Amino acid sequence: MKIGIVGLGHMGKALVKGFIPHQVDIVGKATTQEKAKSISEELQIEVFSNDGDFLKTNPDIVILSTPAKIVIDVLKTLKNNGLPDETIILSSAGGISFEQLHEVASENPVACFMPNTPVAIGAGTISFAENSSLNIENITVIKNQLSKLGDVITISENQLNIAGTIGGCAPAFIDVLMDAMEDAGVHEGLDRKTAHKLIASVVKGSGLLALDSDKNFSELKGQVTSPGGSTIKGVLSLEKDNFRNAVINAVLASNGN
Repeated sequence: MKIGIVGLGHMGKALVKGFIPHQVDIVGKATTQEKAKSISEELQIEVFSNDGDFLKTNPDIVILSTPAKIVIDVLKTLKNNGLPDETIILSSAGGISFEQLHEVASENPVACFMPNTPVAIGAGTISFAENSSLNIENITVIKNQLSKLGDVITISENQLNIAGTIGGCAPAFIDVLMDAMEDAGVHEGLDRKTAHKLIASVVKGSGLLALDSDKNFSELKGQVTSPGGSTIKGVLSLEKDNFRNAVINAVLASNGN
């Protein structure tokens, strides 16, 4: 299985880093020779600046990881340069629909997915939308490859934007939370390195517990907030400071509302 990644910015590089430990054959496409050379040296993969040279490697899957505003033009150029009809095309750009991809590459299996940056360490959250251009074999191949990067959550296409917003933006929101908790820990006497490890471990463990549990978040919170205890006092302080509304508003703002 060979995967070609077009667009090697932050997300494209994260995808490459996530695939490499699984011995996936990766090739990349950059916009200039200088960038191709630099990224090739950084990631230790073949990177091309020319569409023809990139396509000569015959990737089974092409992932379009370019900014949304140029995805369709990039796909048109690839098709004009001979991208085969059997190649699976995946777009990771927000706001790009299956219909837009299908209009340009009507004979190809095409799909949209939304990863987040933890794919770089195989801990990503990947929203994937199935559609009528994909047969069972295509879906199996796509999910098998994406699952190497983290959790694959199948959703309908009309849910892709909000799923992508939560999956893609939440790492930054959680970083803000962890940064604030780290500062509080330092204020109370922890050294910053210890606070960092402690908080990152707490977030990791809480996420794993939630994934493994059939309880909702409110119920999980209830298991920690004993009557009259320190945790419920902290939770009520969060409520007093409108923490919940701040989080909801951040998600809505990121989703364009």
